[in-house]
Amino acid sequence: MKYKLAYFCTLLTAVLFTSVFAQRVPDDASPNGIQNFCAAENCVAGLWMYKRLYKTEPSQLPYNFIQSNDLNFSERLLVNKANALFQSNPIISMMLIEKNKIIFEKYKEPINSSTALAGFSMTKTVTSMTVGQAICSDSGIKLESKGNELNKNLIGTAQGNSTIQQLLTMTSGGLRGTLSMGAWPKNGGQIGSTSYRGYKNIPILIKDYGQREASLEKLDEYLKPGEEFSYKNTDTIALSLALSGENPQKFNEYFNEKLAPLIGFENPVYWVHDENGYTYTSTSFHATMKDWGRLAQFVLNKLNDLEKSCYSNYIKAAATTQVKNYSNRHGKDFYSGEGFGGYGYGFWTENKMKSNAIYLVGARGQRIAIDKNGQKIMIIFSTDEKDLGSIYSFFNSW
Repeated sequence: MKYKLAYFCTLLTAVLFTSVFAQRVPDDASPNGIQNFCAAENCVAGLWMYKRLYKTEPSQLPYNFIQSNDLNFSERLLVNKANALFQSNPIISMMLIEKNKIIFEKYKEPINSSTALAGFSMTKTVTSMTVGQAICSDSGIKLESKGNELNKNLIGTAQGNSTIQQLLTMTSGGLRGTLSMGAWPKNGGQIGSTSYRGYKNIPILIKDYGQREASLEKLDEYLKPGEEFSYKNTDTIALSLALSGENPQKFNEYFNEKLAPLIGFENPVYWVHDENGYTYTSTSFHATMKDWGRLAQFVLNKLNDLEKSCYSNYIKAAATTQVKNYSNRHGKDFYSGEGFGGYGYGFWTENKMKSNAIYLVGARGQRIAIDKNGQKIMIIFSTDEKDLGSIYSFFNSW
């Protein structure tokens, strides 16, 4: 396989063990944290989760950035600051884009420009973008559609009783996600075990963990859909079922046929799916760093699009605060996104250092920041969330 699917050791370790299942760090983890790459030619053999992939082939006409080898004075100063940040953090790859021009691109071995990197929970944003395509393609799916109307596997769950919009905004009223369990509920300790029957079966997993959360005010009552923001994997995974309906491959078809051609990927990109064919929409999307850049540039272009098309309107709504982040009220272990005051449809909003910046956020320091007004994009892939303040500060000062 030509491209190193950073995928698997990424998904392999990070998706499962850190960002999702929060179990022990595997013995073969690199000294600086979980590996974000796989050196084997057949990386599928290294998968710990499902061992099943959807592959989207490169676009025949990939999206091109402006090419320039000459940097002006301010750009050279920026590069110097970027190099200092790169060296002082557990960053494995970094890219800066301004007005469609790549200003900075750097990797730490063995990561390189052809390594497919896992976005971890940045995948949730890609899932939201795919949902937007389904809504805008006359599929019959609407923001107001209820999950249990679209897929019978969601019947009897908090996610099934919620609308697509509530799933996108993490307000299903389902069991709260916790930091200690990587956005799974506190009783989700078995989820990462291969002996668990829902380990590679998403409908079973949602049935087992799709209960409603008890209200803080009256413990004998339950949260209603739309009542509370709580960052959790179950809401995003339920979107895979909702979009797929009776055809488990349908989510991937929306992505592969509707969204990917618009972005214009230069290299293959990948999703993991379960034994039924349902896409793992919470953490499993992988792409090279430059293709993550294409995805971010696509979002930025839509945010600045003067045409009021269905999809442009969706992206603009997705990148706008739809619900306030008051998750600190639930206790320290439930407080997600402490650097952000709001959440849209898969985008974090109201960054506390740069209020107009929107972010894609993934475990272990994966970040994509987008400044609509300055037409600036920062992409960070890392092995650890140490010193995130310096990363937010860097983007704020740019």
